[in-house]
Amino acid sequence: MGNASRIDEIRSRLREQLVEEPGIMSFAYPYVRFWNELEEDEVKQSWTSFSGDSPEGILYVHMPFCLSKCGYCDYATNFGVENRHGEYKSYVDAVEGEVGLLMPFTRGLEFSAVYFGGGTPTIFCSKGLERIIDITTSNFSLSDSAEISIEVYPSKKMLRDKLGMLRDVGVNRVSIGIQDFNDEVIAFTGRRYTGEEASRIVREAENLFDTVNIDLICGLPKQEKWRQTLEQTLALEPQQITIQPFSNRHLGIRFHHPKYSSLLPNLDQVVEMYDLARHMLGKKGYTQTSRHQFTKGVEHQYEQKISQSVARLGIGAHSISLLPELTYKNFTSLREYQEAVSKGVLPIERGFRITNDEAMRSYLFYSLSADCGGLSLSEGEARERFGTRIQDAFPDEVQALERENLIEVGEDKIDLTPKGVYFTSLLQRTFYNPSFLK
Repeated sequence: MGNASRIDEIRSRLREQLVEEPGIMSFAYPYVRFWNELEEDEVKQSWTSFSGDSPEGILYVHMPFCLSKCGYCDYATNFGVENRHGEYKSYVDAVEGEVGLLMPFTRGLEFSAVYFGGGTPTIFCSKGLERIIDITTSNFSLSDSAEISIEVYPSKKMLRDKLGMLRDVGVNRVSIGIQDFNDEVIAFTGRRYTGEEASRIVREAENLFDTVNIDLICGLPKQEKWRQTLEQTLALEPQQITIQPFSNRHLGIRFHHPKYSSLLPNLDQVVEMYDLARHMLGKKGYTQTSRHQFTKGVEHQYEQKISQSVARLGIGAHSISLLPELTYKNFTSLREYQEAVSKGVLPIERGFRITNDEAMRSYLFYSLSADCGGLSLSEGEARERFGTRIQDAFPDEVQALERENLIEVGEDKIDLTPKGVYFTSLLQRTFYNPSFLK
């Protein structure tokens, strides 16, 4: 039995937030504003202790450069840097330095997935791309079946001969950030390609890589032809499709400006667009594996491992690393990142120690991640990890979520309802330590 007054309090808070756009996903628990400075030796010791048992890990490499800031984007990137190859080289030099600093403390790790994200990784010249991939994949131990994935900007001018080179250096999965096939939408968001150009690049990629993912966003301005975009996507038959509902709650987004508000669909319309995508993809044989991800036969290993709380080593400016007892991020500022590495110091900006009291909350956060969390929570896995079921550890939260039709509770698992899947970030926040919601 739960506490009736607390259940009512949680339900009241849920109802207030269920009428709002759920917000951009968080990448780590808790919010970064609650993190503190960490000693470099503490991070080194954590990696040394963890890798001593030869465990599995995943690797993320951040490449924070873009042509321009897209209207929907709130990510930390450096834009307006096309063809500034000196800056790219300096960054790759710093990445190489960071890898060298980390290698002595991560020798026992075997990485099952590597992800090159941004930013726009393919803004780098072929030589720079090849070098940064080689630096990271040759200096760490990768499993024989490791997924090596990179984000691709679908511009023929930018790509030139890069797709073939990426295949040759071991990349086996590409995620192509198309967002919409409608030329008017593409131009309005500030991107520089056409729908037909993007289609041609997808077809080329399908002949080169084991797995192709098409990344789409619903809820953008001028997106009246959303069904047509979905039809064009399905006609290309990618193995994976990502559908991200646009979030306009954050000040860093250009579309957050009042002059765009009349052009944006409301929450009900965005939910309708999302539900249309779920329906159309399901009819074509795609299985939904998280709020954003739909697959046909091939799961995205990198994101699956995050949902399983596999340790992640982050490389590059603004990257986040995850250990069982520690989460930390590198400097966002390129200058601070590069200066730290040049001094032979790990470029750690701040971090968070995951105590026993926070371990289960952190586990639930990643298990419910919009990008990589599953559509259900395993009580057996929770019991194995923490010695208790989720519904016993958080009875008030579980009952409140169930009464608001966000989850369905069984003996061995907790399933997310369709409503719960859309409001995944709200479910995550429900399990936060209350002191981190202030």
